[in-house]
Amino acid sequence: NRELEVLSAAFNLAMKEERLARKPRIPHLTENNARKGFFEPNEHAAILAHLPAPMDDIARFAYICGWRKDEIRTLRWENVDREAKEVRLFDSKNGEGRAVALHDEGWAIFERLWVGRQFETKHGTALSEYVFHVKGRPLNESVFTRTWARARAKAGDAVKGRIFQDNRRTAPRNTLRA
Repeated sequence: NRELEVLSAAFNLAMKEERLARKPRIPHLTENNARKGFFEPNEHAAILAHLPAPMDDIARFAYICGWRKDEIRTLRWENVDREAKEVRLFDSKNGEGRAVALHDEGWAIFERLWVGRQFETKHGTALSEYVFHVKGRPLNESVFTRTWARARAKAGDAVKGRIFQDNRRTAPRNTLRA
């Protein structure tokens, strides 16, 4: 289908430049690529046991809210309303903002991270603008990927094939169980 999309775009361009009078119909093939994985509580706990900070907290929050990895990895304190105990995204991949209200365990993560937002620099103490940070910077994407793969491998066969994205499908299930 990606090749068909390129071909269709080429025909559109030819029509726009008036090199073609009409574009042929280009049917797309049926795709069955929907992901189906989700975490059971014991599977998620098995991976968490092998994740270092701040990845363990990123995984905990993803398990609760189901947001995308980069939405969480680069989350800033300006998106956290400590008074309302709510975390907000003003924009996302689909162009829509969203918010999640946190209670008990979920909010405890943010209270602990609020205290841990300080880090040392060569010029003294600074405050990170990122919620999940290493020395004030969000966790690097490639480090994140490698660390997740190592934790999954250490967790064993029970979580084989689980990807971080599986948290997106798990979070609504968690809401239904509560």
